[in-house]
Amino acid sequence: MRPHGLRVTEFSVLVVIGKTPGLTQQAISAALQIQPPNLKTIIDGLRRQGLVRRSSVAADRRLRALSLTAQGQRLLALANEAHAGHDRRLLACLGDADVPAVLEALKRIAAL
Repeated sequence: MRPHGLRVTEFSVLVVIGKTPGLTQQAISAALQIQPPNLKTIIDGLRRQGLVRRSSVAADRRLRALSLTAQGQRLLALANEAHAGHDRRLLACLGDADVPAVLEALKRIAAL
């Protein structure tokens, strides 16, 4: 993510917002297990870069919904391509039969 100027946590936040625009900061905080004050700092940085916008939630104006700007969508597309390329390079040394087993093992590790 470094070539695109993103830290892993910023990339993760952009992915979640990109897949589910309109989520509140609270929902993103829970989904990514990032403490709310830390997420606020990340969101503020992404806003300053012109990647994310906040808007009021009609049902509760105290809440803020997040969405990607056009610039955020473009950067996320580039970062997703880089991420997919990285995954392909990591898995290239494995045989086709090995890839599912490695992915399954990684899922089990991530669930710990």
